[in-house]
Formats: sequence, C-alpha cells, structure tokens
Amino acid sequence: MKQEAVLIDRKNVADTLRINPSEFVPLPELFEDICKLKTKEEKNNLINLYIATNPTNKELLKNYIQSVYHPMVILDLPSEVPPYVSDFPDYEMAPTALNKAILRIKHFVKGNPSYIENKIKREEIFIRTLEQMYKDNSELYTYILTKEIDNKKYPGLNDTFFFELFPEWFPENYQPKKNQEKRLTKPKE
Repeated sequence: MKQEAVLIDRKNVADTLRINPSEFVPLPELFEDICKLKTKEEKNNLINLYIATNPTNKELLKNYIQSVYHPMVILDLPSEVPPYVSDFPDYEMAPTALNKAILRIKHFVKGNPSYIENKIKREEIFIRTLEQMYKDNSELYTYILTKEIDNKKYPGLNDTFFFELFPEWFPENYQPKKNQEKRLTKPKE
C-alpha cells in the first residue's frame, strides 16, 4: 500500500514546532511571529517553545543575541552596511546558514586570535558572508554590525526584551540601552 505525503499548512512557528519539534526554524521567522503576538507572556511562550524543541535553536538564538548586544563584540568594519546581493530563493538554497555565519564573527573582532588583519580581505569576507545567505538571514547578520535589531521591522525586539528573558546571556552588570535611555530622559516640569 502506497502512502501519500500529507501537506500541512504551517501558518506560524508555533504550529511548525508542535507538528515537528525537531524542525529547524529560521530566526527571521521566529522574530516575525514574536512581533505578531500581543502579550509578553505569548512572546515568552513562543521563545521557550522554540528553544526547548531543538538544541540548535537555543544555541543559534543565544549566539545571535550575544553577537548583537555584547559590548565586547565590535566588528572592525565600516559602520555602514556594505552593498551586497543575496539571490537565493529560500533558506535551504543558500550555501551559508546564519548559525554558520555567526561563527565567522571572530574574524571581524579586533583582539580575537582569529581576527583578519588585512582590512580589504576582512571586508570582502564580510560581504561574501552576506551574499551567501538567504536575504532575511543576511539582514539579521547586518544587525550585528549596527549593534541593534531593526525596531521598525521587528518592533519590541531589543536588548531589554531579551535581557528580561535571558539575563545569563549578557555580561555581568549589563544595562539594556532602553533602560539607560529612560534614566537619561528628564521628567517634564
């Protein structure tokens, strides 16, 4: 008896993970779904489901958040995002995944033993890394350079949000930027 494949309409990350807990879900899809949720509890539940179902998911999220927000991770590259073209139609077709690209960060951080001294070579490798990923992953990768996640594309996803969830992922005495801004704002008289 021949079995037919059943196509499942996966509307969101939570459904995908409930149907197949071992499936790898790209970080941009997680971030998009988090931003669609209304309450902090719903957002926390989705992230906890994401990291509980697959160890790769937790490691990717942790490494990404640390790369973006850790004050010691400063890329020795021009501050502007370089022009690049990512032509891959989906995540599977791209030769480089975000988790592999994050491992290359060490090449761009001055003082790291794997730091690439040659400025031109360092910039070329950064651009090549962006071009070898699916466009959504490339965009997330550029946030490591700018040291913040785009709040227009992913509203509410900032260091304060992640710090409240995972303070152990941040250095001791870390102060989220949003909290610092609130303290610096003078009260209206």
